[in-house]
Amino acid sequence: MRVPLLVSVARVSVLPVPLSNPGRLEEIRRRRALLPPDLHDDPGYAIESPWWDDYRRYETDKRRRAGFLGDRDYNFGPPPRPRRPLPQQSATATNKTALVNSNDKTPTRAHLDLISCSLSRISSCAPMAPTAQVLTAPGQDRRCDGGGGEVRKPAVRCHPALSSEGKASIRGVVGQLLAATGKDKGLVSLGVGDASVHACFRRGGEFAADAVAGAARSGEFDCYAPSHGCPAARRAVADHLSAGARHRTRESDVFMTVGGTGAITAITTVLGGAPGANILLPRPGFAPYESACDLVGAEPRFYDLLPRHGWEADLAGVHALADSATAAIVIINPNNPCGAVYSVQHLIQIAETARDLGIPVIADEIYARMVFGGSKFVPMATYAHIAPVITIGGISKRFMVPGWRLGWLAFCDPNGTLKHNCD
Repeated sequence: MRVPLLVSVARVSVLPVPLSNPGRLEEIRRRRALLPPDLHDDPGYAIESPWWDDYRRYETDKRRRAGFLGDRDYNFGPPPRPRRPLPQQSATATNKTALVNSNDKTPTRAHLDLISCSLSRISSCAPMAPTAQVLTAPGQDRRCDGGGGEVRKPAVRCHPALSSEGKASIRGVVGQLLAATGKDKGLVSLGVGDASVHACFRRGGEFAADAVAGAARSGEFDCYAPSHGCPAARRAVADHLSAGARHRTRESDVFMTVGGTGAITAITTVLGGAPGANILLPRPGFAPYESACDLVGAEPRFYDLLPRHGWEADLAGVHALADSATAAIVIINPNNPCGAVYSVQHLIQIAETARDLGIPVIADEIYARMVFGGSKFVPMATYAHIAPVITIGGISKRFMVPGWRLGWLAFCDPNGTLKHNCD
């Protein structure tokens, strides 16, 4: 046991000793030298008063005999001040009775330092009972510093949802796929949708550079913005989403975010934060949705996309997965990673399924209107009269400026279902 050793060393190391011969005084001097240098001349951490007086007399006599002093006494400093209070002991700290001297006086900082140094010399840095709760990972090495104390490397703990980059970012997924390829077979990465890395696709400066520069020069946006976004930006997004739409989006229904991923994190936190909540996610799907669920403690439940039916959602499977704790269903249209563009009929089926389950639809439309051939994109909010729709959008893909990090959440709930349920 380490604690009995501590008690034994404490009683031997710090009890006052008779000052009957110079050898004893040399022992006192040796003990004092073990204190940290910054405490050598600090009376607030001085040893017991009888020791202090005898030590001053001893130093004075020694210097007078050596010819350094005349008739005056050696100015070793003022007498000890009242001792400073010790730091608050933790629940796991050593019993205080083991740290007091034979006269049952309050232990001093000098006592504690002497004990630590003595233990380090006797037991080769054996672990002491901690006076603070220090986390040390199992198996971590412990080493001794120069003053006899123990230095422990802190255990840095990451959130489990972020321990694997494959779930936290699409780049992590791509990295895992590239690492899994064999030497004999190459792999062309189509995982990161950023055409703007090529100069021929850089169009941001053509349609918005003057507006952005003007906003920066105006100084009107140097202050803190409202947490839900600047009114002008919200109004612009609302007008953009309302153009030709069945249901108009109001400015107050739009919330600006740091890109589409910021919108995913925000809505998952809001809807998935209830105890026991689960969110229905498509499989294959976009990896950060699962990571966002893990961060807030929501359970991700995966419904399949059917390759033989144009990657449409398996709505029978959705019904089987949902329960009273289901908070929402996520659809990605146009779809990432499958590339499907859902038909009007299928969108209506999704809205009716959400209505039957009593949940909103989170419609990830970051690729809105980016379709090819005869496909036609229809916003999910067109059917918000069937079930509430929360649209995730941004300018990263369609306008090819992902580095600008501008996204939004837009609520479309003409029947007031969400407000009624929240109230």
